[in-house]
Amino acid sequence: MGFAQGAFSILVWKVAERMMSNSVWIALAALGLASSVPADDKPDITPLIETLALKTDTGARIDAAKRLGQSGSFQAVEALVKCLKDEHRPVRWAAIEALGDLGEPLAVPPLLDYIKRKEPYRWGKILAANALAAIKDPRARDPLFALLSSGDDAIPQRVVLLALARLGDERIVPYALDLLRDEAAWMRKTAQAALVQLAQERLKGGAAPRGYDAWAKWYQDRRQPGAGAEEDR
Repeated sequence: MGFAQGAFSILVWKVAERMMSNSVWIALAALGLASSVPADDKPDITPLIETLALKTDTGARIDAAKRLGQSGSFQAVEALVKCLKDEHRPVRWAAIEALGDLGEPLAVPPLLDYIKRKEPYRWGKILAANALAAIKDPRARDPLFALLSSGDDAIPQRVVLLALARLGDERIVPYALDLLRDEAAWMRKTAQAALVQLAQERLKGGAAPRGYDAWAKWYQDRRQPGAGAEEDR
């Protein structure tokens, strides 16, 4: 995200905090800065945000984060993002999962920053990759693909592969095809799952190929001239 776009997003967020009318939320949704417009009958999440800010009861804070993730409220994003730097790992991890459940695009830059952190706990980064996949914002593709192509083990390769498949990034195909010939059965299963996820719309309910040779032929056939037109008929 460029400086101007980031500054604009922050400005919109601050305006929304002060003007919580439906017209503001409708504008945010149209700009792609909020995935949903809050309904009048949604519960007040202020008590949950206040509980999340407490430092005394970790269990209550984790529960509050989970409930905020299920609230569908754009107002929850800022409070959850703040928790990404919390001193308690379980609170950080609950906040990450909640951001994925909310599906708000504003959570993408903080989640990407979390993945880049130098810390020994990979589980939080695994959750962050899954959350980014759930949000389905294309801005997550290049940073995640860079992890895959660099061989960086900050996050297990299988997690990044599946996240990129959910994001529809076809650049993973060579990696997935290569893993179909891996000695480990669980890696082959992961590659199969990623390819099925990536190709599900084009499979149109038909049986998915299995194994390297079948998938390689399937993708090769779809690179032939006229293959796309044939699929559309």
